[in-house]
Amino acid sequence: MESLSELPILLSIDVEGLDLDVLKSNNWERFKPKVIYIEDWQMTELLYRETEINAVLHSKGYNIVAFTGLSAIYVLKN
Repeated sequence: MESLSELPILLSIDVEGLDLDVLKSNNWERFKPKVIYIEDWQMTELLYRETEINAVLHSKGYNIVAFTGLSAIYVLKN
């Protein structure tokens, strides 16, 4: 088991159009940060719009809590 200092708390993804690919490449069994900040070009100002990024994170146990206009913030459910 890894120590808490080795586990990510915040994951920020902004890789100019490859955000979904990076998200899908994560090893979710090993690295499951509490908060994810990710650029989502498909998202609009209406929160909870179903995008591919939203669907992946929802399936991994995350809820969207904010949208900044271009990026979304997700928090791991308890």
